[in-house]
Amino acid sequence: MTISKLSFLKRSPSLSADEFSSYWRVPHVRALVEEGGHREYNRSYVQNLILEHRLESTSSVFDGIAQMEIREDVPSTRRFQEDPRYMRSVRPDEEKFLDVGQCRVVYCTSEAVVDAPAGAHFKLFCMHAADPQMTRADLANLLQEIGGSARAGMTHHVVDHTKLTSMSDGSPARWPYTAITEIGVVASTTTSQLKWVSALHASISEMRSRPDALEFMTALERVIY
Repeated sequence: MTISKLSFLKRSPSLSADEFSSYWRVPHVRALVEEGGHREYNRSYVQNLILEHRLESTSSVFDGIAQMEIREDVPSTRRFQEDPRYMRSVRPDEEKFLDVGQCRVVYCTSEAVVDAPAGAHFKLFCMHAADPQMTRADLANLLQEIGGSARAGMTHHVVDHTKLTSMSDGSPARWPYTAITEIGVVASTTTSQLKWVSALHASISEMRSRPDALEFMTALERVIY
C-alpha cells in the first residue's frame, strides 16, 4: 500500500470552469512544481478535472481532485505546506484560482486492485460512507450496473482508505466517507468519452441508493509527473 493525498478543489467564483481548468494546468503547475519544490515531497502528481459541470443533468461540489503519492507517512504530510517556498509561491497562487475555504484534503492508504497502464484515463470516483472494503465480486457487480461500454474499457481499480482529513490550511474537517474507489477507463476519442460518461451517469440515480456508495464524480486524468 502507498500513502496518497487527494485535494478536492473548488474553483474561485470569479472563474468559469474552463478558466479554472486552464489556470490549474499551466500557471499553477509552474508555481507548484517549478517554484514550490513539490517533487521533493511527492512521487507523483495527477490532476483530475471533474466533468460534472459539463453535463446538464448532474452537478458536483468540487471542480478538481489533485492526486499525489507522498514520500512520507501521514504524521509528516504537513511538511510541504511548511516549506518557505510553499508560502512564497504556492499559497498566494492557490488564492488566485481556488475558493480555498471550500477545498478539502484527504490522506489515504491506497490499494491497487487492478494496476493502471500508462496513458490518460477517464475516471469514476465512488465515495463510500460504509463498507470500505470492496472485493472483486463487488467490483464486478458495480461494473454491471455502470453499463457495458464502461465495463469493457476498464483499465484500473484502486481503493483509497481514508486516514486523515483537513481543510486546505491543515485544520480538521468533517469528511463522511471512509473510502474512495477509483475506476479508470481509457477513452481514445471524443465520441467514446461521451459514451463512457453517459453510461456512468445513466446508472447514478440507482447506485445512489446503495448504502456503501453515496457520491460519484467523473473526471479526466491529467498526469503532471
